[in-house]
Amino acid sequence: IDEVRRTYYPLLAGLPIPLSEQNHRRYGVSSTPTLVLVDRAGVIRLYHPGRMPEAELEKVTGLWQETEARLARARDAASAAEAEIDRLGDELARIRRNLNDRVAAAFMSGGSFSIGSLLTSDSIEDATDRLQYTQSVVQGDADLATQVAVTAEEMRRQEARLRQAARLEARAVAELE
Repeated sequence: IDEVRRTYYPLLAGLPIPLSEQNHRRYGVSSTPTLVLVDRAGVIRLYHPGRMPEAELEKVTGLWQETEARLARARDAASAAEAEIDRLGDELARIRRNLNDRVAAAFMSGGSFSIGSLLTSDSIEDATDRLQYTQSVVQGDADLATQVAVTAEEMRRQEARLRQAARLEARAVAELE
């Protein structure tokens, strides 16, 4: 058996060979050599009684390894998308809290800028300052609202990436089964 393995299956040189009467019965080995590839979960992925050419074995194991690599990439992409979605969710919550704080402050101070502010100004310079301040507050609020929209869109895109990664993962798992 060792000679057949060295001669015909040098690719498997470093892998253990669980030869026993029990394993012959368990995997239905009826001839020597019989090649049985078992995955990490103990599932038989290839059963080949008789000699298998090295090129065919390399093709089968290459496809398996390729699929395993695709699965790993899909899982990595899903993990990265989930982490980014969590980060964006935290960012969105922070921006919304900031916007809500600004709305509450505006409410508590009597609302928005009015013509009365201009009319009660002591000078043109004071009126100009009040107008500029009001414009900066409005611009700050608009900037926060824009940040909410941009962050929400980034989150939507990450969720789409996560769904794509999940589809790729499911496809790779199906190919491995």
